[in-house]
Amino acid sequence: MPDPTPQPIIKWRTSWNTTIRRVEIERETAAIVWLLTGYDGRRLSPAKREKKITVFYSYHDTWEKARAFLLARAKRRLEQANKEVKLSQDDIGVLNDLTPPQENES
Repeated sequence: MPDPTPQPIIKWRTSWNTTIRRVEIERETAAIVWLLTGYDGRRLSPAKREKKITVFYSYHDTWEKARAFLLARAKRRLEQANKEVKLSQDDIGVLNDLTPPQENES
């Protein structure tokens, strides 16, 4: 007789930083997962429902996909930071070249 208990599905949860955690889920839809284990590895009963993607975390099918997601995000953040540095350097150059307005002599 087959085991009536379905096997948990393994997912990889990324956080807003560089953390990748293994979690077990009961089931999923395109937008939702039902967690069987918490972020600390403890069993949850009943399963906790969470969105798959938020601003703070997301769920991935493999560890490699989770790592690729975090790496792409870090590269985007670095590109944006470099643009901000360039803008600030340009502003400093303009401000260093500023001279006070000439007062009209009457």
